[in-house]
Amino acid sequence: MNTKRMLISVLSVLAVTGGAFALTRAYFSDQEKSVGNTFETGTIDIAVNGENPWVQAIPYKLVDMKPSQTDYSNFTITNVGTNPVNVWKKLTVPAQGETTGVVSEPECTDQLGTWVGGLTGSCNWGNHADRNDISTVINYDLSVKVYEMGSQTPLWFQTIWEDADGKTIAAVSTPTTGHGDLLGMIPEGGRMEVTESYHMRSDTDNWAQGDKLTFDINLYAEQLTNTVTLVSKSGADWDNIDAGEVAGKNAVLTYKVKDFDFKYNLSVMGLANNTSYVLISGTNPYNGADTVQIAAFTTGGTGAYSTATEQAINLNQNLTNAKVWVVPASHWNPGTRKMTAWNGDSYLFETALIEYYDTDL
Repeated sequence: MNTKRMLISVLSVLAVTGGAFALTRAYFSDQEKSVGNTFETGTIDIAVNGENPWVQAIPYKLVDMKPSQTDYSNFTITNVGTNPVNVWKKLTVPAQGETTGVVSEPECTDQLGTWVGGLTGSCNWGNHADRNDISTVINYDLSVKVYEMGSQTPLWFQTIWEDADGKTIAAVSTPTTGHGDLLGMIPEGGRMEVTESYHMRSDTDNWAQGDKLTFDINLYAEQLTNTVTLVSKSGADWDNIDAGEVAGKNAVLTYKVKDFDFKYNLSVMGLANNTSYVLISGTNPYNGADTVQIAAFTTGGTGAYSTATEQAINLNQNLTNAKVWVVPASHWNPGTRKMTAWNGDSYLFETALIEYYDTDL
């Protein structure tokens, strides 16, 4: 047998035996399958005064208003969705002018016009003009109370504007962008009672007689996002975020609403210089039942502090309908997880409740 034929025979034998080996060998193995997994979205939905959508067949009518008088347009927002929501409110003023299109004699002469024609006369304005901007002399108050489902005790409340602030309808309706004033967070199934009043200033003169203003109430609800602002609510009315607020004294907390760890960034300004503070969260920082310390930090020489990068802490708990405070470390006991003092002027308070869901739980 020549060498070439012998090589072919050997290769043939190897191919046959190799094929047999491939057919008979086996490996230890296991196989698992996860079935029926789902990805489901929640809903964001609110109702107002029991209506969804808010039809309001009879609009609010604040009639026969005169200087020093106050009237209201209160309503209740209910969270009928499956998630907590932040709610904003914005006023817009489509029109303002004379109620009947006819100017009265006192209104005419008060604005340096000349009344002519007796009882059925009219105003000769000459070089003057009728003023109709009554939105500039109506002070606007706004406050809210938040309730859990079925509860008659407020879970959280705050005053956004009050008469003493001198905030007029013209001032609050001026912005043409954005959603208006943040009212706060409403938990799933909960409700928010909104109280808003309109007070015509006592120094309003005859020029406003017979004038009419039309206003729209715009409500916007949004899922909880990752940002909450903390402000000073100093003084006796600590719930008032405007009158007690100190300009340049605030904090911004951004965080992951749902994750394995509470991941956050914190920026503060306007606090005491070179002072130790803590950021805490819970429903009641004085009972320690669910209050947690999220961060401890020391301000610099300008009373400011900011995390350089995203921080993470394992809270090992959820935060439900939680308040957020920045307080001096000397007012906090980390062992009992309780506040040990009260000095509202040195604290920063949330402007809306927060929620955090620990993915491990």
